[in-house]
Amino acid sequence: FDSMIKLNEEDRVESYGDLYKSEKNEFPLRVVLEKMLKESDNTALSMLLHQINLDDLQFLLDYYDIDIKVHVIEGVERKNLITPKAMSNLFRSLYFSTVLNPENSEYLLSLLTSTTFDIKAIAKLPDNVKVAQKFGVNYYGNDQFFHDCGIIYIDESRIFYCIMTKDLNKEEATKTIGFTVNEIYNYVIDAKAKFEKMKE
Repeated sequence: FDSMIKLNEEDRVESYGDLYKSEKNEFPLRVVLEKMLKESDNTALSMLLHQINLDDLQFLLDYYDIDIKVHVIEGVERKNLITPKAMSNLFRSLYFSTVLNPENSEYLLSLLTSTTFDIKAIAKLPDNVKVAQKFGVNYYGNDQFFHDCGIIYIDESRIFYCIMTKDLNKEEATKTIGFTVNEIYNYVIDAKAKFEKMKE
């Protein structure tokens, strides 16, 4: 985690995050990882991609069913095809430690409980509920994407969710995601109460 990671000029991405503005040209791995996971900084992602072998990266992308190749569908070029199912696979892998050892999986999940997109406040969830989530934002050029996926910890239950928005401004996207996560939470709480009543 203390290894120094170079910030090359071609890594500076303005689509989200502020690391691209830095005058420094290297950072400890821990800082870059935290920037990527807590702040969804796209420059940090670019920096980290240099640290992995391309064959290993392709293996991981295939494993999680994430397709970042360019697609042409009905004559329209589409890039970075990441689906809710793929993100759910990624979070399940972290939760069950299918790729990383449990200590590293837990470390990454702990970073994801304190992101700059405070889904607990936005969704008006109780203080005792924990959420490990990753948000992704791309408002650059004609793109308007805001996504949030994660795990809601409700007592002994673990609820995986993934909400992806397109063509909504940040305020509308935030409101939509917050409303949906609140609805998911309340549905689970109500269902658990009904199941408990059925046991009586």
